[in-house]
Amino acid sequence: MHMATAVVHNRGEDIDAILEYYTYDLEWVPDGVVEFTVIGDEEKAKIENEFKNKKYDKMSFDKFLDIEYNYKVNDDKNIGYYINPYGIYDWYEIGGRFKDSIVTQKGTLKTTAAISEIDWVASSMLLHIDNVSDCLFDYLIFSHKLSANTYVDNKKLIKDILLSGSRFLTIVDMHM
Repeated sequence: MHMATAVVHNRGEDIDAILEYYTYDLEWVPDGVVEFTVIGDEEKAKIENEFKNKKYDKMSFDKFLDIEYNYKVNDDKNIGYYINPYGIYDWYEIGGRFKDSIVTQKGTLKTTAAISEIDWVASSMLLHIDNVSDCLFDYLIFSHKLSANTYVDNKKLIKDILLSGSRFLTIVDMHM
């Protein structure tokens, strides 16, 4: 599945560093973002029964959890799994199938452009600049880590950033 994503950033800012915050790949998520989700008591009892009934000879319960369910036991001895609550992609490519989808006021096609030079109507990127929640992107990500899921609640901030013109917009093709 492809998701058109607009990344708003400063000139020269590292797109990879901005996007690592939103990956499902836990090896790339910045420190302090990953959360542990504890499974329910009913599921835990079912898994413990399965382990006891199969009588794995030389396999520890922790190893069984990891192999069979991709679960872990955390420091508090809870069973569960680690997730990035902000994760929205498995991998991405700058542009991808949306390469050169920005139309500038001069009529050139780009994957990255200064916000001030974008022809918003020709690019069909926003239906109405006054109603940013009608954005045609699947996600709108800002380099200052405004959560992609809260942009509807932050219309004024987004509108101000988009209209400031001093920032850049890069189109990214995110894959799930």
